[in-house]
Amino acid sequence: MIKGINKMLTKSKLEFLVGLGIIILPLQGLAAAAPTEMTKDDWLGKLKAVAPSVICQGFFEDASLKKRMEELKIDNDKCISLIPASFDKCQTQYYSGLPATMNKDSAAKWGHTIGECIGTDFATKYLVSNPQASTSSSSDQTTSSSTPSSTSPSTPSTSPSTPSTSPSTPSTSPSSPISSSTPATSSDSQSTDISRDQWLAQLKTLAPAMICQGFFGDPSLKKKLEDRSIDNTKCVNLIPASFEKCQNELYSNLPTTLNSDSANTWGHKIGECIGTDFAKKYLLPTATPATSTSSQ
Repeated sequence: MIKGINKMLTKSKLEFLVGLGIIILPLQGLAAAAPTEMTKDDWLGKLKAVAPSVICQGFFEDASLKKRMEELKIDNDKCISLIPASFDKCQTQYYSGLPATMNKDSAAKWGHTIGECIGTDFATKYLVSNPQASTSSSSDQTTSSSTPSSTSPSTPSTSPSTPSTSPSTPSTSPSSPISSSTPATSSDSQSTDISRDQWLAQLKTLAPAMICQGFFGDPSLKKKLEDRSIDNTKCVNLIPASFEKCQNELYSNLPTTLNSDSANTWGHKIGECIGTDFAKKYLLPTATPATSTSSQ
């Protein structure tokens, strides 16, 4: 029974935790390169120029994400047109908290934060939801991308710092930001490492919304959840406990730094662990009622 449920959970796009976690890797490398300070508006402007291309390139370099994007008929051009709406949303959310001037350290910190926000928003809207969503909202997102606020969604982590080093640098051009600013294009996503703690923090941020979207996108799982009075909000509140348990179980076996390949391997293992734990607790006939455990 658990194996069957776990297979459904995997089918529900748990594996996208992996790909989206890796997407932030090239951003880390870019963030470390900013030698000068700039205003937060200039910094956001640089991100706006490079983020869509960098993020979408990362999506299509990950086999799992690429397959999902193709299923949804989202090609690279459409991906680039969709990212700005998520960027706008996250920029609005964090703008007041950004320091007035950004240096190398603050660019890395805030790029990571905004990048996680964009990745979560994009995944929730397009990667684990109804495929029709991408077509119906592409026009809205394209419009929002033209607004000054839509600096650059999903990869702020890429660290605007690189493009920011000089406004005239080719990296500011959305057409091929990475290749011109740093080798971070295809090679970075494969070669840049990230510490296991950073990687786990990214997964923890993305996991609840993505997993629960996947659950409710599967008719069988949706019925099981509704029968147990678990709506999306309650689901999102329950996932972190399973994540913590699986993180504790697997932490000592994780490599101290992860690259694209190891993130793929361990992302799948953690995803399966979360699915099994959640199923045992809430989806099996003998599971404890979610109301009594939601405080977890």
